[in-house]
Amino acid sequence: MTLKLEWTAAADDALYEILDYISDRTMKAALDLAHAIRGCLYPSLEFPNLFAEGVEPGTREIVAHPNYIVVYEFDDTTLRVLDVRHARRKFPPDHS
Repeated sequence: MTLKLEWTAAADDALYEILDYISDRTMKAALDLAHAIRGCLYPSLEFPNLFAEGVEPGTREIVAHPNYIVVYEFDDTTLRVLDVRHARRKFPPDHS
């Protein structure tokens, strides 16, 4: 069974912030990264346990690019993208 893909608002915002920053320098790099990030999710729709357990309980992490990690969770029907972050950024974000 293939899971439905859902992006949280926070993950969507994070992705567009990253792509906006990169596109200011080179549009091709931003497009390539967008394809890499979105494309890395397809295997997990069929095999959601394929990728490593995340730092937070119940999450999984995909290294979509050497510098970018996609954090997701899933249930019986849906794979939810929680965050797209630079490899050096902490997850979950510290809002203190």
